Amino acid sequence: MSIVLGDFNGDGKLDIAVADQQGNAVSVLLGNGNGSFRNPRLKYPTGAFPTSVTAGDFNWRWETDLAVSDGNGNTISILWGRATAPSWGR
Repeated sequence: MSIVLGDFNGDGKLDIAVADQQGNAVSVLLGNGNGSFRNPRLKYPTGAFPTSVTAGDFNWRWETDLAVSDGNGNTISILWGRATAPSWGR
């Protein structure tokens, strides 16, 4: 399992993104701002068997993107972020 922390929805609170190997997705747990997190209701599809996730601004748009390595396909999925909402891949 791989996790990364960041403010993925632009609300100033720390969130968690988790590589979900069984679901072939990245699950996002939005932060409450007090050290607790909401249930992972947000899932974004990736390639087969995601093994690692990292966050960064990969397209220089001042938004947090996610890069996910896909173990079974030997590929990398890029989930582009939007500062106003966690809406990767749309």
